[in-house]
Amino acid sequence: MKYLKKAASLFVSLLPHINVSMSLFMLTLLITDRFNRAMAFINNDITKGIMFLWCFLIILQSAIFIYKRRRE
Repeated sequence: MKYLKKAASLFVSLLPHINVSMSLFMLTLLITDRFNRAMAFINNDITKGIMFLWCFLIILQSAIFIYKRRRE
């Protein structure tokens, strides 16, 4: 049980960092798709807008979580 708590704590600590890196990766794909239509990563403009908003919110949520964890 002790190892499970330690693993859960590690996962909770790493999750915001993983979220930020994955969101930055998705934003990179969205920007590349926007300026280079030949890549055609995503073809629907509504989906692109929703994904941009999602990435922004994940970065914001992760930054707030990291800040709160460091203050403790």
